[in-house]
Amino acid sequence: MIKRQMRCILSRMQPEAFVTNDQSLTKRSGCLMNGDHFKSISELFEIYCYFRVAIILNYIFYGFNIAQKKLETKFVDSNGVDLSLRREPVYWTYGHAKSSGERFINSEGWTVKNNSVSVRGNRGKWAQRSPDITIELNFGSGVSKIIVMDAKYTRENIAFVKYLPELTMKYVHGLHRINNSSSAVCSLTVLYPNQNGIGTVKSFHHKEFGIFGRYPVSPSLQCLSLIVGRDRHNDQLNNLMMQLLSIEGIACPLINNHCENENLISTSS
Repeated sequence: MIKRQMRCILSRMQPEAFVTNDQSLTKRSGCLMNGDHFKSISELFEIYCYFRVAIILNYIFYGFNIAQKKLETKFVDSNGVDLSLRREPVYWTYGHAKSSGERFINSEGWTVKNNSVSVRGNRGKWAQRSPDITIELNFGSGVSKIIVMDAKYTRENIAFVKYLPELTMKYVHGLHRINNSSSAVCSLTVLYPNQNGIGTVKSFHHKEFGIFGRYPVSPSLQCLSLIVGRDRHNDQLNNLMMQLLSIEGIACPLINNHCENENLISTSS
């Protein structure tokens, strides 16, 4: 049922009209329109999550309407902060040849496999981390941050108990700005499909310090259930995106209004 709903939603969009730097994503989306099969429903859910995030960002900055069938991946706020939406970006291990000149690196020093621990290498194609979705924020003067979202086709308990801790180690503690000791990731969200028709956000922190609390901590850690289908505008992804951007000081009329009155916005994605 969920798979059929995601196919229906994505089929409303023409991927060749999307403005995106990810040609592999466009190609895979084209396969969907042509009736071909993805490797798994997990991959389909990841792409669905990407488009949901992309549509919300385009709505926030450009007043996007799905009838326009054109998505941007680069944004600039009122203060000149650059935002880049990326699909499966690769962050290479420090010292890797491909990390040269990059803004962010994978800073992990150890690799755990089959209950054994070894020094993490900096050669080869696997010496990297690649989250499903990131929003890179470039404030200028060497200040940059990453909002990470990872899609998991799983249930709420598994998302919270298994994946949130695992991904916190991989991304929150494993990604840093090159030549800088401060954390690069300001937020990590695990996205999973909703099972009961009620979109929820479950924060790792006490509600006063969670993403919607009075004192939201950074980095924020949470799981969010996405509603797939015609009621998808009733989940909390729109509200979460607005909150994440407002906490980081991103300025545009919709976000400013969100900060002032804390009203939830609802868009048809």
